[in-house]
Amino acid sequence: MTEKQKEAINRLNKRLDIEKFTKNIGTPVYIEDLKIVLDLIETQQKQIDFYKKGLEREIEDNRENILDIIQKDKLIEKLKENIKQYNYMRETVEAESYEDGYYKGHSSEAQDILYLIKGEN
Repeated sequence: MTEKQKEAINRLNKRLDIEKFTKNIGTPVYIEDLKIVLDLIETQQKQIDFYKKGLEREIEDNRENILDIIQKDKLIEKLKENIKQYNYMRETVEAESYEDGYYKGHSSEAQDILYLIKGEN
């Protein structure tokens, strides 16, 4: 902010303070001060728009990386769930009794899978 802009804002603030303590309907303001403040606001808005466009470009440029990370996170969650299921099944197999070469309560296909898990031939 330039010195001229600071001075214009100070003058306008002083006018607003005076308005609080007077019973006048309005307080005169210098048009030049208003123009300076409006120019300052426009300049700041242009800067905001510039940075906003830059951020939007950055997001767009990295969109594929962001989507890739999201998909990897989903895959990791699925893998975690599969590991939990595998561990549960392995613990269940180890806890079950083994009779006549078969685990109780499992079909022959399940038997084959269970034998693989246990490392049996």
